[in-house]
Amino acid sequence: MPGVSGEGMDNDVMGLIARVEDLRPVVPAAGPVLALGQGFGLVALGEAVRDAIGEALADDPDLAHSLPRYMVVVLRSAGLDPDPAGPVACIDVWPGFEGAFVYHRGDILGAYHDGLDETRHGPMGEPVNAALRDLGVRRGEAADECAAIGLVLHSGRQQGQ
Repeated sequence: MPGVSGEGMDNDVMGLIARVEDLRPVVPAAGPVLALGQGFGLVALGEAVRDAIGEALADDPDLAHSLPRYMVVVLRSAGLDPDPAGPVACIDVWPGFEGAFVYHRGDILGAYHDGLDETRHGPMGEPVNAALRDLGVRRGEAADECAAIGLVLHSGRQQGQ
């Protein structure tokens, strides 16, 4: 099963998930698309992309106050088409936090997070699973949507806890 782990990134995981055809690179520097099940793919956002996002936000801090505008920055920083044909989920997982939101054509279709309060944590993957449902992932007989497409998240917590 493909997995995403934060090795070398302090257990932080940030990435974009969409139908493979919607993760079109527009510059050669775009990261590879990891094929997942059901026609979905993942582009992990490593340190260089995160730095580019940070630089864009430093130049225009107002971009951080609007998820649609922020998502355009993320897509451009990753070297991807900032106006993909289909919806794209942005996932962010680190110890004590898990969040995901789904962007399409300038709108946020859903935003989910499992906050920083240890007493509020649900099962690992809940916000990401909600975003995957918005993308059209079919759970079928799998334990959850992440499992249905072969995505394993590692963030210091175990899935199901």
